[in-house]
Amino acid sequence: NIEIATNQNPLTKLSGNNQIEKFIENALKTKKETTTHIIYFDFNNFKPFNDIYGFRLGDRAILIFSELLQKRYPKDSFIAHIGGDDFFVGLRNHNNDEILDLTSKVQIEFKDSVQNLYTNEDKENGYIFAKDRFNIERNFDLLSVSSAIIEINKESDITNFNSILNKAKKTSKESQRPIYSIL
Repeated sequence: NIEIATNQNPLTKLSGNNQIEKFIENALKTKKETTTHIIYFDFNNFKPFNDIYGFRLGDRAILIFSELLQKRYPKDSFIAHIGGDDFFVGLRNHNNDEILDLTSKVQIEFKDSVQNLYTNEDKENGYIFAKDRFNIERNFDLLSVSSAIIEINKESDITNFNSILNKAKKTSKESQRPIYSIL
């Protein structure tokens, strides 16, 4: 959970991974000179996958995604594993269309790559049958990843950071494509 407090000084209270906090803080401080994009990734249907296939294959899915981020994003990207199935990528001075296109391709490549972790039957079905958080058995789509991209630029209003990030993260869960917002 990355959160920037919106009290008197929005940069005084940061929670989450320390290096991510520093990256965001620096992006907000240098927004007049530098356009920064932050991308928040979150797996879809990871808990049911872990419940059915076990933590070893869950860890394998996390490793596949981590390697994919490192392989696909530019060398000057800041890539971090927030924890669990959440990841962060930060980029400075890159083209919006390039980032959207690349992020969309990463989502597709991850979904295709993790297909190999499933049984042939589950792949053919296109879903797994597992219990949800209310202990009710139902179908879950195969693993995929959602993404929310936020641009920080000279016009950005940092007091809206929390609400924009939370809204983008929530909306991204319902979309096959990256969600893009300007702070």
